[in-house]
Amino acid sequence: MPRSPPKNGVTIAIENHINNLIDTPDSLRWLADGIRNTPGIGIALAPYHLPQDSTLQADLIKHIDQKMTLFYAWEYGMSCSKAMPKEEELQQMPGRGKLDWKPLLQALKAIHFTGPTEIFMHPTPRGFPILPTAAETTAEIVRAKNYLDSLIG
Repeated sequence: MPRSPPKNGVTIAIENHINNLIDTPDSLRWLADGIRNTPGIGIALAPYHLPQDSTLQADLIKHIDQKMTLFYAWEYGMSCSKAMPKEEELQQMPGRGKLDWKPLLQALKAIHFTGPTEIFMHPTPRGFPILPTAAETTAEIVRAKNYLDSLIG
């Protein structure tokens, strides 16, 4: 079933976030089921905040289905909560960490997801750019995009 926009054109996306009400795979399933017929409310899925199990995450994407509003291309890597060398910190980016992205992308394709995908990470400490210059940051995001594109080619 295709996504239909709410009457006012605004959708609120609820992100799964660790240590919050919606932070487990089951809580995401319950949320998706509860909002299935509610226009204007969706889910912003952050793989970072879930077990780094690509099969579990792909199944979850399929369950969320048409309520997927935003997808964060962001994995746990080595965490974003403590300072570490940049090469370790960058493991949050697709293609640098251990998460197998292919099943997730196949699941997004299976549900015909066309919403925004944000290639994302949290540098530590917060407030710093991913890399020192805008050109380096852009190149890293483009690298991650190209990596994801190569998996679904």
